[in-house]
Amino acid sequence: ESNILSWNQSYVMASYVTMYEATGDTYYLDRFIDHADSVLKTRDSVRGVKDYRGLSTPSWRTGGSNYDLNGQILNGQSYIMGVNTGMISYSFAEFAAIVYNTPALAKYKNKAEIYLQAAKDAVAVHDYEWVDNGSTGYYVFKKGAPYWTDGANLPHNQYLALARTQLAIYQATGDKFYYDRVEKMARLFKNNLTIDQKTGAYIWHYQWGKGLNGWTSSDNLSVNKPSYGGYKRYEDVSHGAIDVDFA
Repeated sequence: ESNILSWNQSYVMASYVTMYEATGDTYYLDRFIDHADSVLKTRDSVRGVKDYRGLSTPSWRTGGSNYDLNGQILNGQSYIMGVNTGMISYSFAEFAAIVYNTPALAKYKNKAEIYLQAAKDAVAVHDYEWVDNGSTGYYVFKKGAPYWTDGANLPHNQYLALARTQLAIYQATGDKFYYDRVEKMARLFKNNLTIDQKTGAYIWHYQWGKGLNGWTSSDNLSVNKPSYGGYKRYEDVSHGAIDVDFA
């Protein structure tokens, strides 16, 4: 609930997967399994804890008495953040994609099935926050959620964390449902890139849409933040690394 799984443990699990890809040594897959099985035991549905809606889901809540995300999760409540789900579930889906596409790893297929289903279940928790705009799509902080900018769109790194997991699910399954969502998020991200004229490099803001430009009380967008001037800073390296890894 203090986000150690999403912003610390997730990198440990991803490192084991990367080390397998670099070396072909299944020692790293075995170490991954040790970690992954422990992380699955901490899902809300296993622990029997609930989010602000009163739901106990196969994901990982943030907030409560242990964590308030610098005041962003409100009133001691618990909220399941899309970025956290994406960060934690990514390696589960990656493991499955590697095993499903590598015949020599057949002995890991049972674990791959478990981890793939866990990734699917975790991503599906956020279906109620998905917005489909036809050629593009993204996730929002649902209006009324105990988040400081409820009603607004997720920043690039946060929806792309979920996109990254769904891309790996597609690579494991070939399921076009996930491909279509990933393509819509990829197109949205690309639409928000600009070119630095001095270097020819892509640059982009941390935020986009309402999160970038802000809103007023007349927009009736947010319960917790009736008006907001927007967040104008450009993307930083740590969050940008998620964006680039997705790309």
